[in-house]
Amino acid sequence: MASIAAYVVLAVSLVHASAVDVRTRLVPLSALLASLAAWLFAVAGGAIGGGCPFLFDFGSPRLFSWAIASVLGGVVTSGVAALCAVTLERRTGSLALGGGDVKLLFVVGLYLGPEGGIASLGIACVLALLRQVILCVADGIARIAEKRRGTPPCCIPCPKTFPVGSLHVLSNQPFPFVPFIAIAVLAVILTGGIWYG
Repeated sequence: MASIAAYVVLAVSLVHASAVDVRTRLVPLSALLASLAAWLFAVAGGAIGGGCPFLFDFGSPRLFSWAIASVLGGVVTSGVAALCAVTLERRTGSLALGGGDVKLLFVVGLYLGPEGGIASLGIACVLALLRQVILCVADGIARIAEKRRGTPPCCIPCPKTFPVGSLHVLSNQPFPFVPFIAIAVLAVILTGGIWYG
């Protein structure tokens, strides 16, 4: 029962964090704290009940190996995300992933373990990349249409002058990543068996 409640809190927190991230490009601390508190509640329930409250189950419940795997999932998932963010920032000169996203991925790793956490991060990155490809194609189509209407090339604005949310996405403008994390977590939870061997 504690695990179901914890996953419900995680889902609600991800929806809330997604809505806030879309509006403000920030991950709310309340979503992180609520998910972390629910995780602690589930861990306590698992310790008392003698079983793993999460999707994964490593080793003997007496050894709490599932709790260690849960913490390892948080550390590995957020560590890989932070490493990728730092590497991309050094190569591109722009912020690739915010600190709030990394903290949220830590919480996701707590719930999903190392395999599920990394799978969620990978799925979220693929979805975000797909979004960028679609918007870049739409941007190219819009530019071709502008040229066909006879707009001189010098009058077509540079993509860097467009606000966030326009079709011109070739600039280094940040976009909300939490909705992609939320979709990825849902996908991993619904297809849990394939990620945990």
